[in-house]
Amino acid sequence: MLSTLLPAASPAMLAASMRGARLLRVARAAHALNPRNAGPYAGPSTITDNGAAIPTQTSAAFPFTAAAPGVWTTNGGRPFSAGGAFRFQSATIFTSGGNGGLNDGKNVNFWRATANVHARYLAVKLYPTAASYRFIVDGRYVSPTGTVLATTTGGTAQHVLLDFATRGLRQVTIEGQGTCGFGGAYVEPTGKVFPVDTSEDVRLAFLGDSYVYGSAASHLADGLVPVMADWLGMRALASGSGGTGWNQTNQATAWRFDQRIAQGDLSLDTVPPDVIALMASVNDRLRDSAVVQANALTGLQTARALHPGVPILVFGCVPIPNGPLTGTPSLTSTEQAVQAAVTTFADPLCRFVPVTLDPAGAWSTGTGAIGAETGSGNADWLFVADKTHLSDEGCAAMGRRYAAAALGALGGMLGA
Repeated sequence: MLSTLLPAASPAMLAASMRGARLLRVARAAHALNPRNAGPYAGPSTITDNGAAIPTQTSAAFPFTAAAPGVWTTNGGRPFSAGGAFRFQSATIFTSGGNGGLNDGKNVNFWRATANVHARYLAVKLYPTAASYRFIVDGRYVSPTGTVLATTTGGTAQHVLLDFATRGLRQVTIEGQGTCGFGGAYVEPTGKVFPVDTSEDVRLAFLGDSYVYGSAASHLADGLVPVMADWLGMRALASGSGGTGWNQTNQATAWRFDQRIAQGDLSLDTVPPDVIALMASVNDRLRDSAVVQANALTGLQTARALHPGVPILVFGCVPIPNGPLTGTPSLTSTEQAVQAAVTTFADPLCRFVPVTLDPAGAWSTGTGAIGAETGSGNADWLFVADKTHLSDEGCAAMGRRYAAAALGALGGMLGA
């Protein structure tokens, strides 16, 4: 009996299938265990701020610089030097301004630096700031509140000693936010630090407004995007610029989304993205929807030209209590405009995820907020007092919901 010959799969089909399988493997593992649900690190550990002096217990150096990252795998932005401290650029908001400290448009958000550490002692080289650093050991936070250095100003490196009581092999992540800076670490003379395996890494680049930045979160690494990424098992770049959108330019002191895409903000992490996420912005809710649609389409076309073959997710507009929910312009018309851009884009590797117009119901309901509760709708706890930005609980809940929706959309387009 003659066998039937079927057409061979194209390289693009094979690549999509392999990418989908990898995404699904990583996401399933993360759903079972990730820093958001793993609980605190249970092993003995003592954290001591040793000031400018390198702790006497440590001398073997494993440095990090922008030009030579060494053993460290980082995410959250492109490293750069600001006053001697290495920070991580997550966005270029304009030709000037930004919170990176150089008034050149660089914005900084959250970042992580990870390595395998076989030692008892780990002295981490950090830089003065009032923001807190956090440590994740074997996928668990040592402390959710983090460590604020005793020295918060100046450019002299400080050293924080982690004492694990016994020598052992651990995966350690240093997590910073804003103007936190990183310079590597030291271990005892017989210790060793070496790179983590990145063969299963999935990189997410999410470009958007203050929701992506995590403006109201107590710690920027507890914002919407880092939470979403942890539930998906991805290393994230949260490229947020507050007060902006597809039509809203924040009084001409910050670029629109499509302009930042053209400037290369989706490529600001140290590794190109495996997944791109974009959004409809609440900042456009009072703007001309036709312009929103046109600029969103331009942004999508530019993103595809710069990142061929990379899946693109486009999320709808969060229905904030401030409204207006309906009418033209409104939150609803803004979501419809961006959805129309995705439809016109007609790219097989792009999916729109409705939020306000989700057939299962809007993701937030009610007109309340924390401190101004109405007793009706989840807006009572999703939003802080300004009725626009997500609370810590809101970031945690919405981040997980974004992750679930992203996984469904990715599975659909990649056949996973």
